[in-house]
Amino acid sequence: MECWYKVISRTVRICKLLADEQRHIAEFCFSGDSFGIDNANERVYAAEAVDDVIVMRFRRAPTEQLIDRNPMLARYCATPCCVISLARMAARYCSAA
Repeated sequence: MECWYKVISRTVRICKLLADEQRHIAEFCFSGDSFGIDNANERVYAAEAVDDVIVMRFRRAPTEQLIDRNPMLARYCATPCCVISLARMAARYCSAA
């Protein structure tokens, strides 16, 4: 997919609708959490706003370019706190470009 997302405020539900029309909730994303940063070609789950949510969208290409230019960042991306910092860096990179 071409983008990944960061929840700025409120709550997003990551879920999928099953064949029997039940909703399977995989997780909730709260302020500061990110989703959609995986390398999947197809999304199995959907993201739904639980309430009036504010979400920031990041294009994947600039994010990947940022990682490609900085090998230390690529190693850092294996850590849990990476997504928060990555969102900040991508936002600066996108506004500077």
